[in-house]
Amino acid sequence: MLDIATRLVYHLYTKLGLPNFIRWGSKNQYLFRKVACQLFRSFILAEAENSKNQEVVMKNTKNLLRYGLVIVILASIISAIVLVAGRWDWIEFWIFLATYLIVFVAWGMYLKFKRPELMEERLTAFGKGKKWDRILISIYWIMILVFLFTAALDAGRHQNFTTPIPIKIIAMLMILAGYALGFWSGIANQFLSSFVRIQEERGHQVSKAGPYRFIRHPMYAGDILTYPFIALFLNSLWALIPAALIMVLFILRTYLEDNTLQRELDGYLEYTRQVRYRLVPYVW
Repeated sequence: MLDIATRLVYHLYTKLGLPNFIRWGSKNQYLFRKVACQLFRSFILAEAENSKNQEVVMKNTKNLLRYGLVIVILASIISAIVLVAGRWDWIEFWIFLATYLIVFVAWGMYLKFKRPELMEERLTAFGKGKKWDRILISIYWIMILVFLFTAALDAGRHQNFTTPIPIKIIAMLMILAGYALGFWSGIANQFLSSFVRIQEERGHQVSKAGPYRFIRHPMYAGDILTYPFIALFLNSLWALIPAALIMVLFILRTYLEDNTLQRELDGYLEYTRQVRYRLVPYVW
């Protein structure tokens, strides 16, 4: 294609009176075509690079908008919780919030710098996941809000119960253990999407490393572990009710996801024979 274009340019130049030394012999024609090819190639490569840069800019802009949206949503939820609680001196809430944000930012930084392809997957998986999973996740986010606002009313505004200090320390340790198990799962599983789906375009394979050597859904186990202890740390017994509902939701999701993987992911059925338990060793 480039050579055809340069031949056309050469003949046009000769018709328009290109200097005679360029028209002398096939050697000069060859040199002209070679130089012209290089010029065309440079132009096309420059255009491709410019297009690539534009794609990078668009991608970075989309990511910034996503991060900005997350910050706005978090700030709105925090403001609403403080408003419902009716006070700023709810120390347990601020300690929990700081812990959560540290883990959240650390997880985001790990994905950005170590697993950018997984980060992209987790940010864009909503429309690709199973319909039943999208419904469960929507219910899950509603239940999180119910959980937090219940704790805000109970422990923040009415202050009906105060968890003993030793139990609070144990609760925080269990919360950290749950977050650590989830983080470990993310490091071990490069296909840990935010929605249930088979990632064929990424060469989806069964993850058997890290905590997946002991249970098949360690991230869900970590999530289930945290919620009742968050309620206790926040001084709310009433929040144990939505916490229990969230735990049931995760158990249901584990059951449905495990069945999906057994049917659709190559090698998973064999993996279930090697690792028998879904969430709790020797239990289920």
